[in-house]
Amino acid sequence: MAVLLFSVGTFALVAGLVMVGFGIPINEFSFGNTLINAGTTAAVGGLIIIAVGIAVGQLSPAPSTTPIQQRLRDRQPIEPGGNLGGIGNRPTGTS
Repeated sequence: MAVLLFSVGTFALVAGLVMVGFGIPINEFSFGNTLINAGTTAAVGGLIIIAVGIAVGQLSPAPSTTPIQQRLRDRQPIEPGGNLGGIGNRPTGTS
């Protein structure tokens, strides 16, 4: 995932810089200004995506089981008619 984000960000950065480069010689026309603005936006967006890719790469993988899940898995099942540990052992007598 980090490599994918890094490569997409690099592509956006390069495309933005190319657009700015093509827009500078024709700056007097509105098309040149459009290329410069769009290229700057794409280049900054590419840098942001690269930064997110680096942050994703720094994350450690989550463990497959948490300690609570491990304890729940290691519990013994309750047998029918067995001791419930005080739960449900109240007398049910009627007066």
